[in-house]
Amino acid sequence: MIVVADTSPLNYLVQMKKEAILREIYGSVFVPPAVLAELRHAGAPDAVRAWVSNLPDWVVNVTDFSLDTSLPTVLGQGEREAISLAMKLSATFVLLDDGAGRKAAKQRSLIPAGTLAILIQAAERGL
Repeated sequence: MIVVADTSPLNYLVQMKKEAILREIYGSVFVPPAVLAELRHAGAPDAVRAWVSNLPDWVVNVTDFSLDTSLPTVLGQGEREAISLAMKLSATFVLLDDGAGRKAAKQRSLIPAGTLAILIQAAERGL
């Protein structure tokens, strides 16, 4: 299973101290550079910046992909890169919370899953 993550699910799960459920559910999670940059941003919560400065081995940073220039400009760079990377990898899921991002992912035949869906999957698995 190939899963690509945008910033918000990682951000929320780290803040809830539940990020390890991603490894339990998906194994590895692929992230593009813009997502890591957003997690490192000075405005990000301290816990998130600390987590991204020492990424677990199940988080895979992928830099070799092309940005889909047809994506709406209303999307942030993290969403645009996450969707583009998910398309390149033929991802099973793209983890996104943003409504416009989820719509753009669906239009490209990707399956979006948000933070709530991740938590529901974790609960169903007893995590």
